[in-house]
Amino acid sequence: MRSNVAGPVCGVLIGLALIACAIPRILAYSAIAPWSGLVPVALAEGLPIDEPSLIAARASYATALKWQTGSADIAQSYVFLSMRLPESTRNEAGDAVQFLPEPLRVLKQSAAAAPGASRTWGMLAKVEQRAAAPVSEYADYLRLSASLAPYEVSSVITRVDTMMRVVNELPDDLAAFAKRDVRTLWMKPYLRKFLVGIYLDQDFSGRAAIRRLAFDDVRDGRHFDRMLLEVLNIGPNS
Repeated sequence: MRSNVAGPVCGVLIGLALIACAIPRILAYSAIAPWSGLVPVALAEGLPIDEPSLIAARASYATALKWQTGSADIAQSYVFLSMRLPESTRNEAGDAVQFLPEPLRVLKQSAAAAPGASRTWGMLAKVEQRAAAPVSEYADYLRLSASLAPYEVSSVITRVDTMMRVVNELPDDLAAFAKRDVRTLWMKPYLRKFLVGIYLDQDFSGRAAIRRLAFDDVRDGRHFDRMLLEVLNIGPNS
């Protein structure tokens, strides 16, 4: 008799446990559902988000993180949104950006929960750089990102943007990773638009390095220049 009852009871308990485990995930993704059509696309494509939407979306992602602490995707979106906040919203300290400790805490928490997530390590490097840390303090984050996912697109984009900003300060191993990553973005035609966006956001040294690392010959450079003109809406018909 007891064995006949034990089976159904165990089944019910297992079902309840599975539901309980799923609830935090459901609550997290419900919080960010209103932004599912805007935020991922805007962050991936570098599209603008108006300030009210930016602030509201960041608050929703902060709520989601309370339910899904270890979600690399939610953590990274939260950090991207934080880094896009206007300086007036962040603080009044200019380059000494005081809002950065919170994104750093979120990323470190995410990295501890999911150490195999390459994008998290790349974002840690990016945020440390934004906080004016020396390359030595985030070099290992870049190494982890490059080792864990050498060709994962979002990780490559984050690393290239970060490394080109300090290209003359990179140790030899990171310089080799930088060359590989820049070449990855250029050799795949569907990724070239991301290299163009990164290029336009760099200083002279970063732009010169991208040209030196990416192109095999003059024709590549000319093709790249045509892409730049299209993005900037400069041309014979403009």
